[in-house]
Amino acid sequence: MVLVSSAERNYQERIRLERMRDNSNPFELAEEKFQKLFRLPRSAAFQLVSDLDDQRLDEGFIPKHLKVLSALQFFAQGSYQAAVGQDNFIALSQPSVSRCIKITADLIVEKLLPNCIKFPMTESEKLIAMTEFQELFNMPNTLGAVDGTHISIAKPSINHPTAPGNLFYNRKGFYSINCQIVYALNDDNHYDVEIQDVNIVVEEEIF
Repeated sequence: MVLVSSAERNYQERIRLERMRDNSNPFELAEEKFQKLFRLPRSAAFQLVSDLDDQRLDEGFIPKHLKVLSALQFFAQGSYQAAVGQDNFIALSQPSVSRCIKITADLIVEKLLPNCIKFPMTESEKLIAMTEFQELFNMPNTLGAVDGTHISIAKPSINHPTAPGNLFYNRKGFYSINCQIVYALNDDNHYDVEIQDVNIVVEEEIF
């Protein structure tokens, strides 16, 4: 009987994960499998990796797309970090997953928030927001509201050149337009209801 020390087991596990990681490219997964894991179309996830391009993602030995995808999987599934790392398509240690989540979350806030989210920031904007919510809905101290829903649709054509049907197949098992409803501040500093289509279709590239 051969006894293996804890340090040796940890070393062997690290080597196993590194080999799996180096041979893994989740962007090669079938679209349906990819969306189940990351809750985004491959094209949208690829665009996110591009939008978050930053030196911090290039540091270390983990490819930047795996850093972002490990964070996406954690955000999508609310799983334990260790479980995300053990996924055959990610293959990272729990500490590595934790670092990837922090870097990705920081970059989303830094790079996407200024362009994608308009939120009351000045005292006058906050006062307008709270006044409107109080007058319209009797909700005090409220700056905004957001919610999401799936609007059911007939099965789209699977062969559509830019919006194939599999992009609209949701995690609940039916075809839908994934909508985000935002009660948001407009350019005139008044609030409007915006219904946004979250089914993003962009030109797809593969690593």
